[in-house]
Amino acid sequence: MVRIIAFTCVLVGLSLHAIGQEPLRMGYVEFAPYYYTDKDGNARGHMIDMANAMAEHAGYTLTFRSYPPRRLARSVVMGKADVFLGMSTLADFASGVLISSMPIDTIELRAYSLKPMPAINTKEDLNGKRILLLHGYSYGDWFNHIKDPSNNIEYHMANTHTQALIMLERRPIDYLLDYKLPIAFATHEVQTPKLYHHDVFTLRPRMMVSKMHPHSEEVMKKFEEAFLALYPNGVEHLKAQYLPKPE
Repeated sequence: MVRIIAFTCVLVGLSLHAIGQEPLRMGYVEFAPYYYTDKDGNARGHMIDMANAMAEHAGYTLTFRSYPPRRLARSVVMGKADVFLGMSTLADFASGVLISSMPIDTIELRAYSLKPMPAINTKEDLNGKRILLLHGYSYGDWFNHIKDPSNNIEYHMANTHTQALIMLERRPIDYLLDYKLPIAFATHEVQTPKLYHHDVFTLRPRMMVSKMHPHSEEVMKKFEEAFLALYPNGVEHLKAQYLPKPE
C-alpha cells in the first residue's frame, strides 16, 4: 500500500511539473502565408499551425511574438525566443542555435517583371540590371554579388511585399526578387498589372532551437520526432487554406 501511494505521488508530481512547464517562445516574421499577424493581433499562417501541432505532439505549449527579420535572428541566438521555423542561412545563426537535420518546407524565390524578360539562372545574369529586394530576407550569397559595385547592379529595397509590388510598377526596375507564396498573398492586397516570372531557386527552411534554452537538445529531438510523425508526406496541403481564393 505504501509503495502504491508513493508511486501515485510520483505520477502526480510529474504531471504537475508538465502542467507547470514554461511555454516555449516562438519568434516569427511577417511573411504571409507562412506566418503573419492577423487584424486581431494573433499569430497565423501554416507554419504557425505546424508549430502548434508539433509542440502539442511533443508535450509543449507555445507563445508567439513577431520580430523584424534581423532582430528575430539575434533574439533566438540570445535566448529571448526559444524556437524559430525558417531559413537557417542568416549569418546570425552561424552559432548559437541547433538546426534540424531535415528541412520542413520549401520557399521558392522568383524573378518578377512587368514585361517578358530573360530568365535569371545565375547571379551573374543580374549584372547591369536594376533590381528590387526585400529588407531582411535571405538571398544567400547572391546578396554579396548584388552589392559588389564591379557587377554594375542597381538595387533598391522594399520593406513589405505589397510595397515591393507598388515600387515595381512605379520605378524603372527590371526584376523584383521575391517569394512565390508571399507575392501570391500580396497580389490580393494591392492591384498590380500582369506579372511575368521565372523561378530562380528553392530555399528549404528548417527548425531552430536556441542553445540558450536549458533543454535545447531535448526540445529539438522532440520537435523532429513530431514533424516526422505528423507530416510524413510534407506540408503542401497546409498552405492552401491561407492563399486567397481566385475571384
